[in-house]
Amino acid sequence: MMRGLILGVCFTFAVAKFELASTSDHLLDTLNGVKFSDTSHAGGAAQVQQKLVMDLVKTMGSMKVPLDTDHVAIVTQVVGLLQQILTELMSEKTTDQGSLNAIENEIQSCVDNMPLDNINADKAYVDANESSHQLCREQEIDAFQAYSDHCLLVADELHTHQAEKADRCLSHTTLSKHNTHPDTMSSWAAYFLGLHTWFYNMKDKLVTQVDPVSGKNMLQACDDSQSAWTVKKSECDDKQNVFEGHYCAWATAIVQRCTNIDNCYNTQMASHATVVAAINGTSQDRVNTVVLIKYVQCVLQYLLDHNTDGADLSPASWKSACNTTYFEENEAGAFANTFDQDTTRPVCDSTVSPNPFDHATWHDAIYAPITSLPNSGNAPIELTISCVAPP
Repeated sequence: MMRGLILGVCFTFAVAKFELASTSDHLLDTLNGVKFSDTSHAGGAAQVQQKLVMDLVKTMGSMKVPLDTDHVAIVTQVVGLLQQILTELMSEKTTDQGSLNAIENEIQSCVDNMPLDNINADKAYVDANESSHQLCREQEIDAFQAYSDHCLLVADELHTHQAEKADRCLSHTTLSKHNTHPDTMSSWAAYFLGLHTWFYNMKDKLVTQVDPVSGKNMLQACDDSQSAWTVKKSECDDKQNVFEGHYCAWATAIVQRCTNIDNCYNTQMASHATVVAAINGTSQDRVNTVVLIKYVQCVLQYLLDHNTDGADLSPASWKSACNTTYFEENEAGAFANTFDQDTTRPVCDSTVSPNPFDHATWHDAIYAPITSLPNSGNAPIELTISCVAPP
């Protein structure tokens, strides 16, 4: 009976020894699956610690359970080293996430650094100049009409006076009264005297005849209205030049802004793709590494927690307690980098209506309200500024 008990105890410790050796081999195989990127921030220190961990785990192959004090210290040291590796991997994740966030913020800055505030302010200035120019052209048309009306009275008076008297002073009869030969000097003198008299009388009438609208004499009213129209036209030409210049500058800025945003976006997205490609692989390796490390930690902690309580320490027991799927689904994700920031191409509306780079379309659209007015043909408007589309 005693012999059987002794054999049973010896057998138990023998089995325990081999079970721990088997555990050591299993953990070594697991740790061999840990992969550190050569370019990772934690790689250097973590690789050194990994080697130390594996050396210590190898010594577990000769350990017996229950563990003595020295062996407990070794296993505890391994658990601590693995925790340091996890800390360094989290630091690596944070650093890489900062790089990702920075490049994604640069993409957003393509829009933020090119605000519409100034362009919108320019558009308000363009609209004000357009209104000022349009009003001026309407006044020009009215000025031309006034000029036409006043001078038409003069023309009508000239026509009436000519019908009444010109035939008498300029006819062949007038010449023949002075001499039967109209080619003589006296005949021509009488002819020119008649012209002089006619013009003198005509001028006297125009100077004394009052214009019914302005109250001035007819000649003065005609002259003044012509001058007023000429001055107004010059003023409107200047306003047109200012308006078109500002409109061109504003429209060009709109198109150029969209071009700049596109160029900025394409450049930043190229950089983003490079960063993502580098970090994505590292991130996945990090997650896989964390799963394995946490699994090894779990096994070792299980051995420490149940070292002296007589619990089953066979692989079947700790494999049920430590499951890689659990760590993969619940804990390793915290070590992964996220690529979920919006990197959508910014929407930039470069449509400028009317298009200043198409002269015919621009002219027809901008000046349609003016050219459709009565008598607008008396104030013809041609584009003065040539808008050149940005490259």
